[in-house]
Amino acid sequence: MVALLLRSVPLRPLWNYGCHGKIIIGSFKLQHSNTTNMVLEEVDSPLGFPGHLDGEQTEKLKSFQQQMDDWRAQHPQEGLTSTGRTDAKEMMHLKFLRARGFNVKVAFDLYTTNLLWGVKFQDIGVKNLTMDMVANEIHSGKCFAYGTDLDGRPCTWVRVGLHKKSKSDSAELERYMAWFFDKSKLTLKPPIETATVVIDLSGISMDSLDMTAARNLSDMLGQRYPESLGYGLLVDAPWIFSAFWKVLKPFIDPRTIKKIQFVSRKDLSKFVAPEQTPTLFGGTAEYTQDKDPVLTLSGGVSQLPPKKEDQRNSKN
Repeated sequence: MVALLLRSVPLRPLWNYGCHGKIIIGSFKLQHSNTTNMVLEEVDSPLGFPGHLDGEQTEKLKSFQQQMDDWRAQHPQEGLTSTGRTDAKEMMHLKFLRARGFNVKVAFDLYTTNLLWGVKFQDIGVKNLTMDMVANEIHSGKCFAYGTDLDGRPCTWVRVGLHKKSKSDSAELERYMAWFFDKSKLTLKPPIETATVVIDLSGISMDSLDMTAARNLSDMLGQRYPESLGYGLLVDAPWIFSAFWKVLKPFIDPRTIKKIQFVSRKDLSKFVAPEQTPTLFGGTAEYTQDKDPVLTLSGGVSQLPPKKEDQRNSKN
């Protein structure tokens, strides 16, 4: 039914259907960006961030950390010992607390569930994922890291039109998302705790609209790595995306929804300077994989294995 509906509508950009900041499509609305004022929450509104806690938040953080110490002691078989810098652990704990309104029990349950998810992920473990396990997704060029936005947040660039669910290995795509998010968090430099994700929706087809992949991405932003998104910019969304968005939106965390904006290509400069924007997105920056910070953290382009089909051909 949805497919028949989508085939019958013109593929004009969504922003052509509204002129006062909101786009009305059927019985729902999409928020269209008309702002030039960016907010770096961890700097401009820092309450709840490291070094900016009120008395109640301080006590809740202490309670959370004590519960985490007790929980880790009860799960030695999972290898979840408390390691790393104290400030980094506090930053992560506060992300989960903010994501759940400083409700210690809810934040604790979410955090421990995610720790176990990371250890058991695909019977591999997120920390054990390597480029070899996600090589096809890297080579596809559908997602890469490059540059920073106007406030210094690192940027991730996604080209949905390059994704074809009929040809994609869903398990590898899920691994790629986990690998990419885990590496991306290492590119953050205090006080910045968030990244901007720019998603190009131009040139998409029905085969590009992958609900499973979209829900996995939503879970990563809202559940697995909460409070990691600064802006989610959906660029040049055509009408075909409207029905898909209507189905997907209820599955996205409300705090994430508030950070998503629909923009046209020409409006990207309100968020990311042209010299930080790849030419593929209308900017002047020449992206190459050797400039990708996520790939660099994984050993660099020289360590990137060939596509799986190339590996098969090399044996012949």
